[in-house]
Amino acid sequence: GRGPRRPGASSPVCPGRARRGMAVPVIATFAVAAGKAAEFESAFQKLADCVRANEPGCLLYQLTKKSDTCYIVVEMYQDKDALASHGRHPYFKEFGGALKGLLSDKPDIQVLAPVGRSGGSRL
Repeated sequence: GRGPRRPGASSPVCPGRARRGMAVPVIATFAVAAGKAAEFESAFQKLADCVRANEPGCLLYQLTKKSDTCYIVVEMYQDKDALASHGRHPYFKEFGGALKGLLSDKPDIQVLAPVGRSGGSRL
């Protein structure tokens, strides 16, 4: 054959098996207090600008809106290390402080696992 497979590599026997270094998707949902949408968007934009400028391992960091009180951030990190470093930056902690009085509930952060090669990304 072609020699041994790398641990975690996809194979015909286990085609959906996760590979090392696979991107890490995150969905963060924010319940924004009534009348605070503009302030929340402004605070998030400051954070997003810092993320874009300082985190090459963050492949996607997009604020989306379900309603004036429900915002969802779609995130994609190159790997687990890039995700881990995201929350350690000082501007991330500043964003946490800026959220005081803007949210009606705690943020819901979901770190997900990609399944197989179900579409990939062209980011």
